[in-house]
Amino acid sequence: MTIRYSKKHLRKDLLMGSVYLICGVAGIIFDSGIFLKYGFTALGVFYYGFYFYKVKFQYLELEDQILTCNIPGNKKEIDLTKFTRIKKIADEITFLTLHEKLVIRTDLIAREDLPVLKDALASLELEPIKNPFKKEIIKTI
Repeated sequence: MTIRYSKKHLRKDLLMGSVYLICGVAGIIFDSGIFLKYGFTALGVFYYGFYFYKVKFQYLELEDQILTCNIPGNKKEIDLTKFTRIKKIADEITFLTLHEKLVIRTDLIAREDLPVLKDALASLELEPIKNPFKKEIIKTI
């Protein structure tokens, strides 16, 4: 299962890359300072690189009980069977194991993929107290 980046987030990287690249090319054409020439051009190329990386490797991948978070320069993998707790605070979901911690920002996730992720997290075998996505009916006597 693949959880994609939101289109808004991807467009932001593409827009920032375009703005920086245009400023860099304008600096080269008008013979401005060295930072305007090469600094802005390099920033534009980096933002384009981030955009293409994020399009190729989407935000989260869930395969064979392994959750992979693809952030440029920081790819993390955590085994779902080793989770001890899941925390949900504002727009972040934190996965905790005995030795590792993985933080996922829900504002980076595409709207249509967020319910799919929540359903997958609800199906994990954790106690309802340690999994905010699990909803169990409390029986009254």
